[in-house]
Amino acid sequence: MLKALARNDFHDLGFLGPMFTWSNNKDAASCIWVWLDRILINSEGLGAAPLAAVKHLPCFASDHCPLLLEMGLNTSVPCFKWIRFEDVWMSYPASWKIVFEAWNKADFGTPEETANRKCSRTLRAIFYWSRNRVRDLGKQKDHLEGKIKALQLIDCSEKGLTPEQDSELRSTVGEFSATLARLATWWRQRAKVRWIEEGDANSHFFHSMASVRRRSNRVDEVKLIDGETSRDPQVIHDEFWNFFSLKWRACETQRESWPTFEPDKMLNEQARNLLDAKVLEEEIRRAVFSMGNNRAPGIDGITSSFMKFY
Repeated sequence: MLKALARNDFHDLGFLGPMFTWSNNKDAASCIWVWLDRILINSEGLGAAPLAAVKHLPCFASDHCPLLLEMGLNTSVPCFKWIRFEDVWMSYPASWKIVFEAWNKADFGTPEETANRKCSRTLRAIFYWSRNRVRDLGKQKDHLEGKIKALQLIDCSEKGLTPEQDSELRSTVGEFSATLARLATWWRQRAKVRWIEEGDANSHFFHSMASVRRRSNRVDEVKLIDGETSRDPQVIHDEFWNFFSLKWRACETQRESWPTFEPDKMLNEQARNLLDAKVLEEEIRRAVFSMGNNRAPGIDGITSSFMKFY
């Protein structure tokens, strides 16, 4: 079945509510429950409604549960924002100056505090620059495509292009190609596809993968401690926040029962010196640049791409 779904570009939307959708309505041990009914969607539909969800409704008159398809077009979002570094920003020469000026401002505090403050300040600076200067890439692509089409129609006419129009056509085609590359970079970052070569630029494929990934990472419903379920985004956010805050809270470590080691079971002096040696700047640089881009950014939005930027 999985091969048939992949071959025909179908995606299972999953479900909310009871697990099974069909019953033979028998008693006791003869009763059979099966997840029989499901809704499939192709990549085009998933792109049009990436937050579509299926809900299993109670079964009354039939032995099948009704399926409710919610398109998710009016789904509310949590009230918090997350700034994340975008790889596409590096393709604009002006962004390098923004990063240089924000990073080299005078700072104070310990090295750790200084580094965190510089990262946060630089990310905010380039983010607000992008909001004012970087136009929507999809709209920009459509605008450039229309402009190229109009100039090419003039070129095919008896009048032909003037030298100025010919130069404008060449520059527009170059800008259009750069916009397509930026779109591919933008979608590749969201698709998290590792096995595609860097030179590939299949924006449609990246869009489909990003939509699927967005669905798989989305939590539409959560079960509370009292057994009730909730689909309120703020309630879901608070439940996860409270759970992990309790799970990773600080705790004291007891050392009374720690084992003691004999001298012959300890590390030798050469190994201890190697562990205590200072970490060189070149070692840090090699480690950072050996990392892949966009590896699980934290809540601060800093990715390995950002660390390679400057």
